[in-house]
Amino acid sequence: MILYVILTSFVCLESVPAAKQRLIAKFKYVAKVDSPLGRNAEIDLCQLDKMTMIAPHSEQQYWWLVEMDDGRQGYVPSNYVMVCHFGCAS
Repeated sequence: MILYVILTSFVCLESVPAAKQRLIAKFKYVAKVDSPLGRNAEIDLCQLDKMTMIAPHSEQQYWWLVEMDDGRQGYVPSNYVMVCHFGCAS
C-alpha cells in the first residue's frame, strides 16, 4: 500500500531528465509492435523496472529513448516512468 501511494504521487515530470539519469517504471506497459514511432521502437515495462535515460524522441516529446538494465533500448511513454533518486544504481 505504501509503495502504491509513493508511485502514484509522481504523476508527471516537469521537465525531461538529463541523459544518463536513472529512471524507474511506475506502471506496466506493453509495447505496440506497429507503433507510430516506428516498427519495434517501443519496449515493454514492468512496474519498478530500472533504466537509464538516453534522449527524448525528436518529434514526440512524451516518448523517451531509454536503455534497460539488461541492455535493451527503445522508447517508453514518459508518464510511465519517473526519476529514481534512491536505490537505482546500475
